[in-house]
Amino acid sequence: MVINGGTINGVKLKELLRKAQQEGYAIPQFNYSDVWDFKAIVEAAEEEQSPVIVAAIPKVKDGIGRNLCAAMGSIGMAEAKIPIIHHLDHSTKIDYCFWAIDAGYPSVMIDASMRQLDENIKTVKQVVDYAHKKGVHVEAEIGKIPAGSDEGKEGVGDELVDPEEAAKLVRSSGVDSLAIGIGTAHGF
Repeated sequence: MVINGGTINGVKLKELLRKAQQEGYAIPQFNYSDVWDFKAIVEAAEEEQSPVIVAAIPKVKDGIGRNLCAAMGSIGMAEAKIPIIHHLDHSTKIDYCFWAIDAGYPSVMIDASMRQLDENIKTVKQVVDYAHKKGVHVEAEIGKIPAGSDEGKEGVGDELVDPEEAAKLVRSSGVDSLAIGIGTAHGF
């Protein structure tokens, strides 16, 4: 996969993220739920001349069709006028991550945050070991990042992650990026 003279893969994503950090800007990630969302995200990023991560959760990919999503991402990355990264978001299954990696996704998230720390690390490391051989970026999660619909539920509001546990997960697994519970929420 080549775009703007550079291979889009996990290594390129690391470079994009490093540049954004050094220059003080963010690379947004937007999730899509259909082809129209996907197109709108890419078109808006092109208008703004901003790199973007375009992602979907396994439920969306299964609804649209895994292979269709993979093809849509590959074509989108190849034809976009700016760097876009197609990302598998919040997969709780190792084999789903392996499928996405083999299907050409340059970035996947393995979400084992509901597990105890040692099991989370073990799960993430399995995906990292497989992905890094193929140049794919891996994101993991630790702690709880509630959805907006969780507001008012028992236990919500106690999502802050222990920084030492987050550091241990990164050191022990070799993961490239980490989503952490710091008081933020997904969704509305």
